[in-house]
Amino acid sequence: MNDIFKGALRRFVLVFFDDILIFSPSWKDHLSHLEIVLSILKQHQLFARFSKCAFGVREIDYLGHTLYRAGVAMETTKLQVVLDWPLPNSLKQLRGFLGLTGYYRKFVKGYATIAAPLTDLLKKDSFKWSASATTSLNKLKEVMTSAPVLSIPNFKEPFVLETDASGTGIGAVLSQNEHPIAYFSKKLSSRMQKQYAYIREFHAITEALAKFRHYLLGHKFIIRTDQKSLKELLEKRLQTPEQQQWLPKFLGNDFVIQYKSDRENIPADALSRSFSMAWSEAIGVWMTQVATLMKEDAILAALYKQCIEGTMFRTEYNSE
Repeated sequence: MNDIFKGALRRFVLVFFDDILIFSPSWKDHLSHLEIVLSILKQHQLFARFSKCAFGVREIDYLGHTLYRAGVAMETTKLQVVLDWPLPNSLKQLRGFLGLTGYYRKFVKGYATIAAPLTDLLKKDSFKWSASATTSLNKLKEVMTSAPVLSIPNFKEPFVLETDASGTGIGAVLSQNEHPIAYFSKKLSSRMQKQYAYIREFHAITEALAKFRHYLLGHKFIIRTDQKSLKELLEKRLQTPEQQQWLPKFLGNDFVIQYKSDRENIPADALSRSFSMAWSEAIGVWMTQVATLMKEDAILAALYKQCIEGTMFRTEYNSE
């Protein structure tokens, strides 16, 4: 029975080691790491098929990504599939496209905002292709081709997490030494969109912490937000239900919160907002009524005309 169990375990470990990746910052470290791994395999009488192994390479495709010294990029073959994707004529094709691009969403700044017209089509009885959906599809293809190379994290250096929230979405950028490691964006629910700015900014931080937990837990990092009142978050009493609900999610993390103005928080700010602007202004009804009545009155209309032309006071001066 023990031999059967050992054999099953060995086959399982062999399958696992088929996809093992040894990444080292230098050739000397790589030889050391490789020796450790091979020694462990030998100690437990485990074997790797030589035809499936690659040693000492500077670039390799791994799980849909291309890894090399500069960082991590999308695999070229997968990127070409995205570019060649036709206009979806069914929900199945649309889900396939969103599934493929969503796998690489950490490379795309503002993915949730760009893909919003497409994700709205996934709602029940909402699949009606439109011009905005075509624009969103083409925009996603465009940003995929210009996606940056993401830096490989160095766990000996502190991380920086920049977050922001708008009226429709939240965004975050995890970086080191001013170079992005991963992007995150998410569309807010209709209930959360109605909350005031403090709650949305607080929510953005908690979502970003959950998203990048595997990077941040056990390491010191900095949170940057453009909500100044959040700077003293950990130093004041829990006064709102949201604080009582979300603050326990901060436990176990070693961080400080820094205030960063909108002008400085451009990367995260761009993730949370759509690329359009609108201006709204309250106008009293009585103002409109006064303007209408003034145009209908002959004397007031004449005075208004003289004020616009600048002749009112000049006429009175000449008459004297």
